[in-house]
Amino acid sequence: MLRQLIFRCADKFFKLHKDYLNAKLLKSLRFCGERVSISPDARIWGTDAVTLEDDVGINAFTHIFGGGACISALGPESPLGVRLRRLPILKR
Repeated sequence: MLRQLIFRCADKFFKLHKDYLNAKLLKSLRFCGERVSISPDARIWGTDAVTLEDDVGINAFTHIFGGGACISALGPESPLGVRLRRLPILKR
């Protein structure tokens, strides 16, 4: 009984930590629309140059680069997953 309680508490803690990290990531983006879903296994570098519009889903093992002289922008209802490539947009 005590063992189950410990595992339930640990599971709850890991879920809260994952939600915290996801919220922190969404706040660090240049712009983030509504109903955005980012997998915990996705990687985003240069978050201050990444723009995500409404209804965007980023699946596991996806890498997004938004650094240097480039801006990565995903429009409304854009899926992004394994073997989908998104080229950065150059700043003008």
